[in-house]
Amino acid sequence: MPFLIAFAVLIIAFVVYTKFVLSGPDLTKYDTAEPAFFFDSGELSSGHGEMAAFLKEHMTPPAGMSIKESTPYIRKGYEHFGNTRTFESEFRRDTARANGIEVSGEWTLPPGTKTKKGYDATKRILFVHGGAFMVGSSISHRSMTDALARRTGCAVFSPDYRMIPEHSRKDCVTDCKAAYDWILKNGPDGPAELNALGVSGDSAGGGLILMLLNYARDAGKRAPDAAVAFAPTTDSTGTSPSMKANMKSDLVLGKSLAPLIKLPKLVSVLVHRLMFKINPSSPEASVIFADLHDLPPTLIQVSNVEVLYDDARRYTEKAKQAGSPVTLQVWANMVHIFQHYDHIIPEAEAALDEAGKFFTAHGVAQGSK
Repeated sequence: MPFLIAFAVLIIAFVVYTKFVLSGPDLTKYDTAEPAFFFDSGELSSGHGEMAAFLKEHMTPPAGMSIKESTPYIRKGYEHFGNTRTFESEFRRDTARANGIEVSGEWTLPPGTKTKKGYDATKRILFVHGGAFMVGSSISHRSMTDALARRTGCAVFSPDYRMIPEHSRKDCVTDCKAAYDWILKNGPDGPAELNALGVSGDSAGGGLILMLLNYARDAGKRAPDAAVAFAPTTDSTGTSPSMKANMKSDLVLGKSLAPLIKLPKLVSVLVHRLMFKINPSSPEASVIFADLHDLPPTLIQVSNVEVLYDDARRYTEKAKQAGSPVTLQVWANMVHIFQHYDHIIPEAEAALDEAGKFFTAHGVAQGSK
């Protein structure tokens, strides 16, 4: 009998902890009617086939490879983008130093002429790369930093924040906060005045830059003039309906996230807590659980066939209800972070143009304001 009582208490404790501590408040009230497509060609992008081939060749570990071995394998494959392509911009290594933290990273500087720089050092963009907090780097995402730098004439800095499994998600957050504080006072040529600031990121990095908007507001720091998030992760508890609904249609994330998505919710949030070493419902892990009032103009781009579709929709709705200006662009039938593959996905250029226009409209561009 004592054993049964102890077992029952353990079960009750598990349910209470996972349901009321790790799962967070109900988010279904932010499920709105399907928004109109910003872009819809009526069919899958012509680059889907080539994308599938690339993912299989460079980012799919060989059968039998352990998780410990597969992480560096995928990281190397992801950097194939930046290491093998030719870009117009210049890439310059630097180290962000703030809050007792050092974060190495890379500046992306748009091309200029022999007599004039191609960038305005007083107008800067902090770009945080995605990769499930596990892979990706400033090198892997050069296509996106190059695209933003050329479209705005800004110097773009991308930090190589610490990632799991070697580190915790709290380390990711700490490093991004340090990079943010540093870029407020530093440009590619050293300490410099700041006249305009943009923040941007994709997927996991998109969630991190949305977190930085709250960080700047709550810490009383200078807020970004504008933010652009590409398919951001906003809910790490995995409650978005599209997580399951789009598991098969998401070419990039569906298969890798399937084991976690298929778990019962109370189990998946516990797995997340143990794996990422952070409460999945905390505002720093799931920005949608934060107070979203008084945030700068934000553009979010997402595809309707990816698992993070409703992460973007719910965040947009909650932010709007809080009075923050968020614009959601839904691109039909695109792969996750299609903007990253501008050499494969034809529509990527148009999406990146929209990002450039948004930054320019809010003064984050050379010659604006």
